[in-house]
Amino acid sequence: MSNVVSLNAFVYKLLIENDLNNFTVTDIRNFLLKISTEFVHEDEARRFIYRQLVKLVDKKLLSKVKKDNAKQFIYTKTALFNEIHFVSKTTGITKTKTSVTPVVKINFIDILSKEKHAHEADLAVVLCEVEEYKELINRFPDQVDYLKSLYLDARDRSVQLLGKINAVGRVLDRSNLVEHSC
Repeated sequence: MSNVVSLNAFVYKLLIENDLNNFTVTDIRNFLLKISTEFVHEDEARRFIYRQLVKLVDKKLLSKVKKDNAKQFIYTKTALFNEIHFVSKTTGITKTKTSVTPVVKINFIDILSKEKHAHEADLAVVLCEVEEYKELINRFPDQVDYLKSLYLDARDRSVQLLGKINAVGRVLDRSNLVEHSC
């Protein structure tokens, strides 16, 4: 592979200038819609972004990993990505990945904030499940073997979600402290 890779101007801005990493198609689509007036419909922007990401995955510049409990995939920059010199197709502006400093990290806070809210919503649902399984165990003691495993699974999911909420919350708190101290 050549050490120079052309990227669409929008993808260049998101991946190189804003240093976006560890994102879903939905995340990058939302940022594209914020920075561009080219795309009117979310679906059109999503299809465009997906095609661009597939090309980068095929070139081994991004890796694609399935999220834990969803149909979505997380895209992450590979080591090869950091060795490549990228060129913006339409503007002709060039920058090497290693010399780029992130322009704005708004996307970092936005992504984490959205993820935290999603985890909190998921946790509320799982906690309701846990309570319902407890009630079912009390109502149907003869089915305790079957219901207990479902109850334990839901309880484990609630613990995992709470851990995610705490971790993301601490990152957001720390990022707010850093912003205020600057």
